[in-house]
Amino acid sequence: TVPSSPQGARRVTSKLRVALLGTLRVTRDRTPVTGFVYRKSLALFAYLAATGHPHDRGALAGMLFGKSTEANARANLRKVLVDLKRPLCSHLSITRMEVGFDTGSPYWLDVEEFERRIHQTRDKHAVPLARKDAAALTEAVALYRGDFLAGLCVHNAPAFEQWVLMKREHLRLQALRALDLLVDHHAALGDLTQAFTCIDRLLLLEPAQEEAHRRRMALLARSGQRVAALRQYGTCRQALAALDARPDQRTERAYEEIRLGGHLPST
Repeated sequence: TVPSSPQGARRVTSKLRVALLGTLRVTRDRTPVTGFVYRKSLALFAYLAATGHPHDRGALAGMLFGKSTEANARANLRKVLVDLKRPLCSHLSITRMEVGFDTGSPYWLDVEEFERRIHQTRDKHAVPLARKDAAALTEAVALYRGDFLAGLCVHNAPAFEQWVLMKREHLRLQALRALDLLVDHHAALGDLTQAFTCIDRLLLLEPAQEEAHRRRMALLARSGQRVAALRQYGTCRQALAALDARPDQRTERAYEEIRLGGHLPST
């Protein structure tokens, strides 16, 4: 969160909380900010908040109204800005040339907090992780309520949709990697309860990730749950079948090892 100015000029501005992970939520002093006329108003605000710097008006008009003429796109952008300014004027910076999210006003942004915690993890190869690193990753995955801007549909804005898809995939991969590291961390400490919690969350995000299924099989076998480990193989087969795929040789060997009563490594 950006602190208020030394002179205190912005202290009267209410703190805005913006959640872009999962369903878009904007609140001020715990009260939802609502009343937007246009869906593209929310899309624009999400874009400004996530990017964190001013953008040229023409570029924004093209991104949101790319299928319109330039004149119509700019006119539509003006309508969207009027719609945004009513509830969010204190957190927008608007000039004749540019529009941006005002990072000088008090705010909290989940994407910013998520990435800050991911990036502050220093040694991602140490197993188990350092206590601070494990705590940072745990906080990061707790912030990941769902995919970036889940459920936000904006019509006739292919450039915006492409940006959302790219940002969504980038953040999803970071969340998956964080969960993967936490599985290793907790398994190395012998905390299988937390290891299962993390790997279950990972599979919820990526049901067809074969390696995660294989690792869950190994963890179940390690904890003496051989039957459950064999069932996990069936779950893996079903998830892959939905993609017209089959388990690879490593998964098949792991299954056979468990079925025959052998021991597998923990990860």
